[in-house]
Amino acid sequence: MGANFMYGVVADLELVAKSDAVAAPDAREAVRATGALRFYVDRNRMITVRARPLQSTDRLRHAVLEGTQFRDTVDLFAGLIRALNETFADRIDELGDCLDDVEEGVLEGGHPKWRAELGGARRRIVEVKRFIDPERNALMQLVTRKLDWAEPRSMESLVQAIQILNGLGAGLEALYERAKLLQDEIAALLSEDINRKLLWLAIMSALLLPATLVTGIFGMNVAGLPGTKDPTSFWIVVGVMAGCARHHDLPVAKVAALVNHSPGPGGASTSRLPFVPIGETRPAASICSTSRAARL
Repeated sequence: MGANFMYGVVADLELVAKSDAVAAPDAREAVRATGALRFYVDRNRMITVRARPLQSTDRLRHAVLEGTQFRDTVDLFAGLIRALNETFADRIDELGDCLDDVEEGVLEGGHPKWRAELGGARRRIVEVKRFIDPERNALMQLVTRKLDWAEPRSMESLVQAIQILNGLGAGLEALYERAKLLQDEIAALLSEDINRKLLWLAIMSALLLPATLVTGIFGMNVAGLPGTKDPTSFWIVVGVMAGCARHHDLPVAKVAALVNHSPGPGGASTSRLPFVPIGETRPAASICSTSRAARL
């Protein structure tokens, strides 16, 4: 940036023609592609250079064709930054809607199938964040340096556009933290599922332990076992196994109560594992629930 001109590079989303082919996965990846926009601004002209069509320059072009008036080249550059803000705002809204869908799916108990969707959303958030943060720092330098040839109202318009970009960056940071919390919640729910299955395996092992012991003893192929020639011995052994299981094994509800409320240090009751019967779901706590209408 010199005394009579300024130049730099900003990132923008590529422009893709809207058609039925956009619904394909490859086309959606193309819509998310970014490109570099190089600009040069002085007192009399603004020049932009790009390798591919970009969304912000297309928005600015339509604004000029519709008859929008600009005071000078700085005001025109501010219009370019506003178009860039609109492009990133649409992308942030799309990412926010995706996180809303993931959160609703997690609250409904479908967290295993939403892991891949959340991973894709986090990847797209990081991609946008990687481009917005350097632009915020670079454009803030334009505010600290005063251009003598720019009108005060044009500089004020540029400052407002940069402040809007800073607000978008803060909203993107909030989405990033929200995605991390959703990832932690999904991991906690999956851990609960595993612990619940292990609990039932432990209960089944305890129920089968007396029968396993008795059958192991009478299954030894050695001489001298009692009842080998008595026709009623089988029913006697079955009765002994049933009596052992009934006498030594606790009911399932009592086992779960012992696991959930085992005494902690000093005799205090501590909850270690929430017991939920198989086939039932427990609603999870809402995480960073935000309203779509309140989003930028």
